[in-house]
Amino acid sequence: MPRDKLLGERFKVQKWKWYLVDLRDFHKPVLVRKHLDNKMQAIQFRDKYYDKNFDVINYKVALKYGLRDFINIKKKHGQHTAKFNYPANAISQLDRQIFRNKERKKMKQKKRLPKVTETAVWEILDDQPVLFIKRLSHYRDNHWAYSKPVEGLKVFKKKYEWPKDIRHICNIVRVLNEYYNIGLYDMATVAIFIYTKWKTRIHKHCNTVSAIPKDEEKVVKELMARGFQIKSEMDFFDGESYVETIHINPQLAHPEICWHTAKEKDLYDWNIYDFQAWMGIPGYTRSAVWGLKKRT
Repeated sequence: MPRDKLLGERFKVQKWKWYLVDLRDFHKPVLVRKHLDNKMQAIQFRDKYYDKNFDVINYKVALKYGLRDFINIKKKHGQHTAKFNYPANAISQLDRQIFRNKERKKMKQKKRLPKVTETAVWEILDDQPVLFIKRLSHYRDNHWAYSKPVEGLKVFKKKYEWPKDIRHICNIVRVLNEYYNIGLYDMATVAIFIYTKWKTRIHKHCNTVSAIPKDEEKVVKELMARGFQIKSEMDFFDGESYVETIHINPQLAHPEICWHTAKEKDLYDWNIYDFQAWMGIPGYTRSAVWGLKKRT
C-alpha cells in the first residue's frame, strides 16, 4: 500500500495558521501536523507536548521552506487533537467545553483582533488587487445592501450615510467571503479599508450600464428597505421635489423633500439629483416635482 495511504492525507499548511517544526535535521525539517490559531497558542502547545527543539513558525515561513505537503513519518509528529491548555480543575467533558467556548469568545473579541494594515490587506488579497476588482465587478448589479444584509452592515451604516457607498462595501464582503481567507481580521474593517483605498477604481468598474439589476421583485424589496413607500399613500405639495420609481407597479417614492432651484436651497438639505444618485437604483428611479411634468 502506498505510504500516503498508510499515513493518511497529506498535511497542507493553511493561511494565517501557526505551526511547530522539528529542525534538528536541518536538511529534513519536519512539520507537526497541527494547525494553531496564533503564536501564543503555538508556544503553549509546544511547551505542553514537545520541547525546545521545535520552532514556532507562521504559515508564510512554512510555505517558504516547502513544508506544505511534507508527510511526517515519525509518530511523534502525527496529528494532534488537543488544542487548549485546560486548567487542572477542567476534568469533565462539560468543564472542558465551557473552557473552550470562553477561549474562543476571547479570541473573537475585537480588542484581540490583529490590526488591519495595508500590508495585511495585500496579504489577504494574495497580492493580486486587480483580480479582486475583477471578481468584485461580477457583483456590480447586486444592490441588495439593506434587504440582504451582510456581516458588518451596522458598522457600515454608522460610517457611511448613503446606500451608494454601502452597497459597494457589502459586495466587498461578499467577495471576501467567497474567495478569500481573512483569518482573525475584522471583516468590516477590512472591507472599509479596501473601499477607501480603491474607491475610484471600484466605482469605475462597478458603476456601469451592466450594473442595472433585472430582478424587479428584489428591486422593490431593496428600495422599501431604503425608505421608499407606496406613492399613492403619500402626500406631496405643489412644487416639491422628490425621488420616485419608474417601471414599478405600484409606484414608489421616497418621503425626503429635496431642493432643485437656488431659491429652495435653504429650505431642504439635499439636491434632488444628488439624492437620487445616493438613494436610488439605476434604471428604476428618477427625480420628480409634484404637480409638474416629471424630470428624469
